[in-house]
Order: sequence, then structure tokens, then C-alpha cells
Amino acid sequence: MVAKTFGSVLHGIDGEVVEVESVRFNSRPEIQITGLAGNVVRESRDRIRACLRGLGIDTPSAKLVVHLVPATQKKEGSQLDLAIAVAILAVEGIVSAARIEKAGFLGELRLTGEVVAIPRAIAMMQSLVSLEKLERVFVPTGNKWDASLLRCSKLELVDSLQTLLAKLTQNEWPDSPAPLLPLSDPPAPLAKPMLDYVRGQATAKRALQVALAGRHHLLLSGTPGVGKSLLSQSAPSLLPSMSDLERIEISKIHGRRAATGGRPFRAPHHSVSASALLGGGSGEIRMGEVTLAHRGVLFLDEFPEYRRDAIEGLREPLQEGVVRVSRVGSTLKLPARFLLVAAMNPCGCGYLLSRQYPCRCPPDKVAAYRRRLSGPIMDRIDLAVMMPGMEVREGISHEQAKSSIERVWNIQQARSIEALELRGRTQHWFDGLCSREFLSYRAREKLLRVARTIADLEDRPAIEQQDLIEAWALRCDAKQLVSVS
Repeated sequence: MVAKTFGSVLHGIDGEVVEVESVRFNSRPEIQITGLAGNVVRESRDRIRACLRGLGIDTPSAKLVVHLVPATQKKEGSQLDLAIAVAILAVEGIVSAARIEKAGFLGELRLTGEVVAIPRAIAMMQSLVSLEKLERVFVPTGNKWDASLLRCSKLELVDSLQTLLAKLTQNEWPDSPAPLLPLSDPPAPLAKPMLDYVRGQATAKRALQVALAGRHHLLLSGTPGVGKSLLSQSAPSLLPSMSDLERIEISKIHGRRAATGGRPFRAPHHSVSASALLGGGSGEIRMGEVTLAHRGVLFLDEFPEYRRDAIEGLREPLQEGVVRVSRVGSTLKLPARFLLVAAMNPCGCGYLLSRQYPCRCPPDKVAAYRRRLSGPIMDRIDLAVMMPGMEVREGISHEQAKSSIERVWNIQQARSIEALELRGRTQHWFDGLCSREFLSYRAREKLLRVARTIADLEDRPAIEQQDLIEAWALRCDAKQLVSVS
């Protein structure tokens, strides 16, 4: 007799269902695990044997072979402990093999029989509850927050193997429990109004407001000390709260702790390697900063100082919102829908635009510094603003910016179409601008999207010429950032 049940493993950020099959042979008692099991999975046979002996169950009584399907994919992690233990108990005749074929199991076992919570469990739960054949999916009590976020009646919490055995040996399963209600997150500390700490710089504040409202990528260039970094670091506190769907996505990447702490904000040092920024590594593929910043902000300070291959590798994430990482024998498509906020100096010494300090860089050095940012990368950046010095106008406050950004997000979510069409003189003016400036099709679309965001900020139902003028004013500095003044 072959007993079968279901578990799950992580593949990238998604869960992949694993069928756990077990069979018994009349031979020397041992447990053998096949199906490309990793070290942690292979060690589970000793954990499970010790756990069952502690419960008074003398197993194995013969040779047991546990096979993990599909056999061609490597299985890692301790979350298969519970599924393997149940499959062993079924083939030994302690629990019903027919019943566990309709159930999935996730959890790590301690030697005492306690079922331990597993990290990033929500992706594996999703993969199991999506199987129509499964009536129940048993998960650790410690993963109650993840289970409540999915709101699925198939999910049932267990705290120990003893409790699970009691449920599996009942004559009939009780009715499916009601879906767990989402747990309230601990109150987050009040965000500091960081935008108000920047004195002046009304133009840069407006650019940040537009970028966050429309999820447009932003590049700030200016002399040292004008507030580029402080403006960029205020971005997370201005973004709206996450929806349940976004919490699920972020929990798949970071786990519960990050998903309850607000939107991700990643600020890697400019010495970061391309594989650390984009994802990769030797052996197992690891997520890069672009994936860790998914649904949040990626802040790259001293943008031209990053390695050339790291900067150029941002082309696909900036355009498509995903990154494809390929290594020998494995390829992963990881989400990378982040908002890029980059900061840079106008030249190597930083004082090219300064009226107080003279620039020490010869023209060829300035040109070489700016050539580190290629045309394709600059074409993917929606807004580029130069900050030559202190601008006395204060501009928008932190609270005003936050409320306007949240309002625009609600407008964009409720709108069924993008509404990027132009009319009459506005279309004629826009066509003339595109012809004079030789704008690419990508640049034209980005300019329209920025103008649409500005129109939403001003409560205008259609894009008008003044919206296009402001959008162009917030973008045209990009030409100076890739050429010598």
C-alpha cells in the first residue's frame, strides 16, 4: 500500500506543492527519503523517529521509503516534517491513508511533538489551499497571522503532533472551521514628518509628491548638503498603507515581521554587487534588493558610483517590474515593482552647480562621471530634478503631501482606464514638443503618465497643457545630467 499526502516548498517567493508518498517493505527497519531531498529534509527522518518514540509509537517497524514528488526539483526546509510524519503514520496503519490524501500539512516538528511555526509560510499555504482535492490544510498555530490573512476555511491550526493525531483518528472530521479573521497588527510608531525637516526646496518636494502619487521613478541631483538624502528617506512615511493583497506579497518575501512594519525601504551601499542588487548568487538563487524593495522604495544614493553592471541590470525591473535571474539548472522570475528614488552629485567633486564653492573637475572628468548613467537608464526615469542650492520657498508640508498622495492612489485605483488621451491644442502642443526634443516612445508615454498624475493631484478630469508643461519641467533636467553643461 502507498500512502500519500501533500506538503509544500518554496520556489523563489512562491510555494510549490510536493506530494509525499510512503511505502512499507518487509526488511530491516529504517526510513529512506528519496526525491532530491536537501540536507534539512533528510535529517527529518531522525527528528520524526525521535518524536514518535517520545509519543510511544514504535516506528519504523520495517523499511519505509518516503518519496517526494516531483523528484527532479530539490526540496529544502523543515516545513515538510509534518507531512512526512503523517505519511509514515499512514503506511504503518496508525491513521487513515484515505483521509490524508485529502489533506495538506505544513510545520516543523520538535522532539517533544510540538509543531513549530515556519518562516514565509503564506506562499506555501496558498499553494496548498488552491488544490481543489484538498479539504483541510493543517498549519502551525504560530502561523496564525499568515492563515488569517488568507481567510480560507480549509486552513486549520495545530500546536502539536498529539493534537493532529487526535483529529486524524476521529471517525468523522468535524465541519470546516470558519476562516480566521485577520489579526490586528501592533500599533505602528507614528511616522516622523521628515519632509518638514527639509528647509525650502519647493521644486524637489513637488517632484517627490508627483513621484509618490503616480509611482514614478525619481532622480535628484544637487550639491552636497542640499537635502537629497533626507527628501528620499521621507518617501516611505508619505506612502499609503498596504492593502491585504500587498501584505500577502510582502509576507512572501520578508515574512510577517516586515509585512506588519510598513512598506519596504531599501538603501544598499553603492559598493553592492550586481547579484546582491538584482538577485542571484552561487548555488541557491537569493533575492536581491530590487525584490526586497517590492511594493516599496529603493533608494540608491550616489547613483553613478554603483557598478556599471548593477546599474544596467536595472533596465528590466524599471520597465517591467520583474527581474529574471538565471543560473545553471535554474531560472527564477522574481517581482520587483518598486519606486526608485536615486540621488547623485552633478560631478565628481559635487560642486559643479554651487555658487559658493568652485568646481575642481575638468570638463572631461565631468563628462566621464555623467557617462556612467547610460541613455537607456535615464530614459526609464520619469522625473529628474536638479537642486543647485538652497531654494527658499518651503513648498508642500508633510501632511499635505501624504493626504494628496493617498487621494490620488484612490483615484487611480477606481479608474478603469488610464485616461491618457489628449485633445485639440493640447495634443498639437505635445506633438510639437516630442518632435523638437526627439523623445522616444517610452519617454512620450512616461511624460503622459506624469501629466496624468499631476492632473489627478489638481483634480482635473483630463490632461491639460499646463499639466504637460509641469511634467516636462520635472523631466527636462535629465538632458543636462547626461551631458556636460
